Amino acid sequence: MKTYRGAGIAFFRQRDGQYEVFLGKRKYGIGPFRIGKGKWSFPGGGMDARDGGDFLTTAKRETFEEMDVDVDRLTARRVDSIRYDRSIPFFYEFHWETFIYFLAPPQTSDDFRFYHEMDPWGWFPLSDLPAMQSRNELFDFMGVSVMSAVEKFKTVSGSIADHILR
Repeated sequence: MKTYRGAGIAFFRQRDGQYEVFLGKRKYGIGPFRIGKGKWSFPGGGMDARDGGDFLTTAKRETFEEMDVDVDRLTARRVDSIRYDRSIPFFYEFHWETFIYFLAPPQTSDDFRFYHEMDPWGWFPLSDLPAMQSRNELFDFMGVSVMSAVEKFKTVSGSIADHILR
């Protein structure tokens, strides 16, 4: 049975009174089956030996490789994560974790960009995502999806002001 392990980071910010998420359109996809090619997604990818089996280390390394962003140097806070463990019996195991980060003001991160793996990229108001989802433009594989991270973020966004924006 084949096993795939990977991780990514969903970046959110508040701008002009609304929440936004940073997405890029995948040029190649993830993993051996090129999952998500042509879909809007977060930075992320497969775990390798350098990561020591740690999902957060994988997410940070992939973010650095894809965006040239050192997550530990951001004015940001990890507010939650979503873990996915799925399998197709006798064929495939899939393990993924999406870490949810909120960028605290005054950082705007307008300089966020992807390099070779995603193009175009940008910040999207959360209100734009349902239409993108209905057009099948957002990454979604075995439960790992842009919308699941957005929904998770919405559950904590009400308390962000209490914890992060002080």
